[in-house]
Amino acid sequence: GSRQREGAGYGSRRGRAGKMAADGGAAAAARERRREQLRQWEAAPAPPGPPRPPRARAVRFERAAEFLAACAGGELGEARAMLRGGPGGERPLPSLVNGTNADGISALHQ
Repeated sequence: GSRQREGAGYGSRRGRAGKMAADGGAAAAARERRREQLRQWEAAPAPPGPPRPPRARAVRFERAAEFLAACAGGELGEARAMLRGGPGGERPLPSLVNGTNADGISALHQ
């Protein structure tokens, strides 16, 4: 087999010290590149116009899905309010009462 020269292998004292020195130089170079990026970012002009306000993110679910979730979560008051209908006194949708989830489970099963 091949024999390594004294002090030249990775496991040797000189090999490890050389690797650590190389890693330290790479880290210093990376820090300097990052400092340069930050200097360029600070010097860059601001984008034109006022910043846009963040958009409100609203997730809307079907009423039948909300009803099933209320029943599954044991939220009796919420389920009763949904069965009573909306603020105008309108009747609940048939799909609300007769709706099922993907497995065919209805609110009555919940």
